[in-house]
Amino acid sequence: MATRGAMLAAAYQSAAFDGVVPVEDDLARSLVRGGASLASLDGERRAHVRANLDALELARDTGVSEATIRAIHAEACRPQLTHQVLVEGQLQDHVMAPGDYKHHPNHIRLDAGGWRATAPVARVRPEMARVVELATGLHPVTQARWLHDALLHVQPFADGNGRVARALAGGVLLRAASVPLVVFGDGDIDLVGAVVGLVELMASADRAALQAWRARSAAAEDLRRRLVPALEKALGRPGAARRADVSGATVGTDLVVRVPGVGVGEVLTIDAHPLDDGPVSVTAREAALRLAAGQPVEPWVERVVSVLALRVAAEKE
Repeated sequence: MATRGAMLAAAYQSAAFDGVVPVEDDLARSLVRGGASLASLDGERRAHVRANLDALELARDTGVSEATIRAIHAEACRPQLTHQVLVEGQLQDHVMAPGDYKHHPNHIRLDAGGWRATAPVARVRPEMARVVELATGLHPVTQARWLHDALLHVQPFADGNGRVARALAGGVLLRAASVPLVVFGDGDIDLVGAVVGLVELMASADRAALQAWRARSAAAEDLRRRLVPALEKALGRPGAARRADVSGATVGTDLVVRVPGVGVGEVLTIDAHPLDDGPVSVTAREAALRLAAGQPVEPWVERVVSVLALRVAAEKE
């Protein structure tokens, strides 16, 4: 459970280090502990964190290859439409090309002045092939550090290289020990220190995460128990405004409402997986109606049954 929070924190910090969301170490720690969630972030930050989370999950679920690295870049940079380039002393906005290797030099301007060279454009493909080749067979911690440092040295993409490097390293660690790479603070990454600190933070978050999981599960079960009798009552109640008789419909324990002989059904989905963000809720899939825990059940059930009746009438016409 704490792993989910750690992955969200990794996604947030990675976006922050690349400057697409504000740097907020306290928020990242709150994500690990379960005090903040993806749903609690504002729209722009949520989009970037979601993209970096998708990139991290992709890195975790696939091996290390050039195709994977390019796909990770496409995921992580999905919300970013442009990137800034210094051309003859002037900053220009260039269109972002997710998943595409760079087509122009992207040497790095140092804070102290001067430049740090990266791989020339013509050398990107052979350099990346060499990076993948040398990563094969390494111990997971060594492999994570190698991929992180090598990506930042080669800088194969016009922008977003840091996000890709951190996702790659985090994916390796997740496969090996269910721990992503979360870095707090500036400076060079102490990989072992970062992992040890994260594990300690995750351990302290376990109790709160378990309590939150239990609360969500209890709320979901309560909602499920109240829905079945409420639906059965609403289905059996005659309604003059309804287009069709649905009194013969059945409600399964799986929260599927079926109208026999017509082929019409309504699937009700409880959104209460322990790893999901936001409040426990139930959705009438075809009716596109949502009910959150704590809201009155009866008005919502009546709307679901009315929509079901409309669909039955349309089926019979």
